[in-house]
Amino acid sequence: MLEVIHGPDRGHLLPLPSGEPQLLGRSSEALPLSDRRISRRHAELMPSGDDWLLRDLQSSNGTWVNGVRVTGVTALRIDDVIGCGDTQARLIQRDDLPAGPSQPLAARLRMAPPPVMPPHEADASRMLGMIWSLTNLIDAQGDIATSQLEQAIATGLDAEAAGEQQGEDLLAVQVYLDREPIVLRFTTRQESWQNWQRSAADLAAWLIESLIEAHRVQERDRLAAMGRTVAAISHAVKNILQGLQGGAGALEMALDRGDLDLAREAWPILQRNLDRIHDLTFNMLAWSRTSHLDLEPGSLEDLVGDIAQTNRAMFEQRRVTLEIAAASLPDVPFDSAALHQAVLNLLLNALEAAPPRRGVVRMATMVDDAAQEALIAISDNGEGIEPAQHATIFEPFASTRGQRGTGLGLAVTRRIVAAHGGRVTVDSSPGQGACFTIHLPLTAPAGDPGDTDMPPPTMAVEPTRFERG
Repeated sequence: MLEVIHGPDRGHLLPLPSGEPQLLGRSSEALPLSDRRISRRHAELMPSGDDWLLRDLQSSNGTWVNGVRVTGVTALRIDDVIGCGDTQARLIQRDDLPAGPSQPLAARLRMAPPPVMPPHEADASRMLGMIWSLTNLIDAQGDIATSQLEQAIATGLDAEAAGEQQGEDLLAVQVYLDREPIVLRFTTRQESWQNWQRSAADLAAWLIESLIEAHRVQERDRLAAMGRTVAAISHAVKNILQGLQGGAGALEMALDRGDLDLAREAWPILQRNLDRIHDLTFNMLAWSRTSHLDLEPGSLEDLVGDIAQTNRAMFEQRRVTLEIAAASLPDVPFDSAALHQAVLNLLLNALEAAPPRRGVVRMATMVDDAAQEALIAISDNGEGIEPAQHATIFEPFASTRGQRGTGLGLAVTRRIVAAHGGRVTVDSSPGQGACFTIHLPLTAPAGDPGDTDMPPPTMAVEPTRFERG
């Protein structure tokens, strides 16, 4: 395997499976390297029996082996060092493969260097103050000013910044900022460097790289989630637009021909996709909604009745029977607009699942005295849901309805119900239909959902003042 010994991915272990050519670079099919001076397709490693051959792929900055530029095909030996951009990787022989994919800075970030606490209280306070300062230097974008970093480390080491000076009496601290190596040099105010100062310098480098890497992982996860969201919404919008285009084309043809019957056939296609736009828009708003709920005691029977009355025409159009079984309930605290959206999502899902002309959807309200909950159950006689999907159907953009669904309805319903202090359960099996039940507490959850959470009062502590316990 290759062991990255220098560069932004230092500590990376890159296994080389026998018999499989490997690409060095930054493309998606290459071994994972983040060095920006490496080309997307930089060099190729080719197996030759038990050996490996290396050739450059006309990279921008060239490929090197033990300091010599590669001009043709070069045979590699164990301990040879390959240079690409700012990255150097040594070919090593190991029988134990790392568990799972290796990560940038993995070797550096696996554990902190053992700090040696200074013997004097003033030095210990200074060192702990440096740790305090470093944890507060990185801003929301994950950036850090080199001058601030240099000042914080100098203060912690009881040293002075030496700039670009060279010499044996200097203590160098190397850290990676935005994948680029930065070397900071310091000169001690004492006669010679102490063990605790060298240890504190290692600890400072490890700590700042750990914080930056943690921020980078968090940002990568956020961007990945955003990308999945945009892709899912774009896919849903594309499907709706295709339906609208099909309906509009059929309607235009009917108008050109003056064929009223054909127009009547085309209009439901447009209407159905307009309804899908409406559902997608309202679910997106509900999903991103950050305003608090306005909980007011009200009648769930009236809410269910209003939803049924408003949407009964859709059931009649699809010739699906809608049954209402509303038991007498005490007033329950809920947000009328939000809960209306949650129940409507379940009702429309049931309508889609029920077979046309012979489908039956049933909405029922009841009270669970033992659990002190009010229940709204919506069931259908559709095809049902596989048990393996029960755990995923409430995730955003996980739809069991194919192109007819947006994958947001159940996720929005669960979020709204959870904000009420309740939960949503599903009872379904293939061929037996499905029943979704909203469980709401009979009493309002403790505290006002609109209140701002405030941290408990704390005592401000100066970072340079620490007391030994």
